[in-house]
Amino acid sequence: MTNLPEGLTEQDVAGFCARAFPDRHNRRIGAMKRLSSRQHEVVAFRLRWNTTSGDYDESLVARRYVSTLSWWRPDDMGKAQREATVSSWLYEQGFPAPEVYLREFSPIGDVVLFSRIPGEDWAASGRSFRDVVRPHVDQFAKLLASLHSVQPTENILSVIPRVTLISALANLTALAIQIGEPSLRQAVDRAMTHAYMVDEADPVLLHG
Repeated sequence: MTNLPEGLTEQDVAGFCARAFPDRHNRRIGAMKRLSSRQHEVVAFRLRWNTTSGDYDESLVARRYVSTLSWWRPDDMGKAQREATVSSWLYEQGFPAPEVYLREFSPIGDVVLFSRIPGEDWAASGRSFRDVVRPHVDQFAKLLASLHSVQPTENILSVIPRVTLISALANLTALAIQIGEPSLRQAVDRAMTHAYMVDEADPVLLHG
């Protein structure tokens, strides 16, 4: 196995799996690798185990929430709880969301154990992002429209921020100032001149 940078270890991952899957006997961790992420530590691996009817394996992802920076607030401390709750609900609704097996807060951080959604690494194809994405735009737009039309339940509303257009733009202004990005602040100022002409609607889930 390739040596991994300091962070989540194979022993950490094995512990998560022991607590998430106590009935999976003779568990082994394999093919562990780090995935690129802008804010958090993400590790993909395969979990293998034995049953009386044969051997099984599953692709899983462990995500340790490190950064508190989010699109709507620069000190967001509730990401793990929110993503675990919302992902579980979306999975139950039939959306292409990962199944959540474990959410655990410990001295090493806030960690969620997800199933890994099957797919292809477009970055390895050698094609441009535009060429890879173009065939999927219509399907993705329909999926987002379906997401926005679903009425969130009370347990979902309790973990997600209620953000109006005005407050979202104000937060972006504060973020632009914090990161020193004048072009973002100018763009938000232009949008703010039209924001008060937009009627507010009932809350829906938005993909942040």
